[in-house]
Amino acid sequence: TQVKLVGMILQVDAQAANINYTIDDGSGQLPVKVFTDENQDINSDCREDVYVKIVGNPRHINGQRMVVAFQVTPIKSFNEITMHHLDVIHTHLKATKGPLDEKGNVVQKSANPNTTYTNANEDQANEDLEKHQADVLRVFEMFSKNQEQGFSISEAISKLPQYTPQQIRDAVDFLSGEGHLYSTIDESHFKCTSD
Repeated sequence: TQVKLVGMILQVDAQAANINYTIDDGSGQLPVKVFTDENQDINSDCREDVYVKIVGNPRHINGQRMVVAFQVTPIKSFNEITMHHLDVIHTHLKATKGPLDEKGNVVQKSANPNTTYTNANEDQANEDLEKHQADVLRVFEMFSKNQEQGFSISEAISKLPQYTPQQIRDAVDFLSGEGHLYSTIDESHFKCTSD
């Protein structure tokens, strides 16, 4: 799973093997780690009080959420910040309200107009997933929330004997790509983003 965020660098801590940033993206502060080697040039434009765009993978390490970034670039125009915020709002509304039709109206997926907000979201989420994907997501929702390192794919395979291991791995890849799951200690342990 990859994330993109835009924020201001509050603190820079350069180490021998990595650079640790503290970023404020407007919703809070987030630690970001970039691994480096001795042959890699360090971007001197990425310093405190500079807005940057970060692309990386969310991780949960030692009880702390962070982003392990592979790209940190300074923002050259404030229009990039505005565009990023508009993209965040659009993505949130699409996820919570559903897609728009060609006239800009929300597409109603439920035939019952009295459906509550949370039920509408659950119905939409389940409609977008195939049965085996929804079952894999439910297993991770149930078992990953109480485990700091997440829930492993092999444990999910044992909990869902009705599916082949490949179907479960494919479902995890899909759910990770869609932002429902994120990897934790390695590429076989995952947690739900809703935890």
